[in-house]
Amino acid sequence: VTVAFVMMMGLSVFAFYQRNHAVKQKQVAEQQRLRAEEIARIAMAQSLAATAAMNLETDPERSLLLATKSVRIMSEANETVLPLSNSVLHQSIIKSKVRLTLTGHDGRVRSVAYSPDGQRIVSASFDQTAKVWNAEAGTELITLTGHDGVVRSAVYSPDGQRIVSASFDQTAKVWNAETGTELFTLAGHDSWVWSAAYSPDGRRIVSASEDKTAKVWNAEAGTELITLTGHDGGVRSAAYSPDGQRIVTASWDDQTAKVWEAQTGTELFTLTGHDGNVNSVAYSPDGRRIVTGSRNRRAKV
Repeated sequence: VTVAFVMMMGLSVFAFYQRNHAVKQKQVAEQQRLRAEEIARIAMAQSLAATAAMNLETDPERSLLLATKSVRIMSEANETVLPLSNSVLHQSIIKSKVRLTLTGHDGRVRSVAYSPDGQRIVSASFDQTAKVWNAEAGTELITLTGHDGVVRSAVYSPDGQRIVSASFDQTAKVWNAETGTELFTLAGHDSWVWSAAYSPDGRRIVSASEDKTAKVWNAEAGTELITLTGHDGGVRSAAYSPDGQRIVTASWDDQTAKVWEAQTGTELFTLTGHDGNVNSVAYSPDGRRIVTGSRNRRAKV
């Protein structure tokens, strides 16, 4: 019995030792893992800081982003900041052309535009809103809420009194630019609305849609006036000529742009030549030329 008791005690002590040793090994392994992660984060922060320093003269905005990320990584690693990160961060702020960052959207920002007087900015976002900002201070003034889908674009009317927004909820909406009050909805498209723009006199709005059409609307009443039909694919962009007599549209799928008579909606001619999707289009200030932008990495005039 004595021998058995001694053996049992010995086994208990041995088991306790084994458990204690295993716990210590686990603690050591965890400490080693945490240390390895810390070393990796420090190395990443050092690499980012070095890259930021290399780009300081040629691209201070990129340096600012890299240095900021380096500082954040080091702060998470051991609550310190690398001297190089700190130095580059301050220098890039001084050299950067960025003057304001407009922060407030909860999704990707797909469009921005100044008001005609340059005092405000309107932004359109994946978070289904547009926001109006003070262009000097960068403060958020108004949130335009009412769309049920991504807001793809937002622009001011020529007099700055209204804003028109285009959404993937198949509508465009017109808002009071001062108060953010929704005035009316332009409903009639059968698919996403990619963009909307005012005519130079502010009396009409043209919208471009994935339903292969562009539509012209009365900007005061919100009534549909004309449908521009002729593209074989979704229409991504539409713009008026400076004199308001013509409209140009760009189609993603059929890889063309088309010019239309603005009052009647008659198709005048087609601009061909791109071998890739056409994403955007605009008139020159004198109305004599048109520039198109394509997915094929080219713009054409």
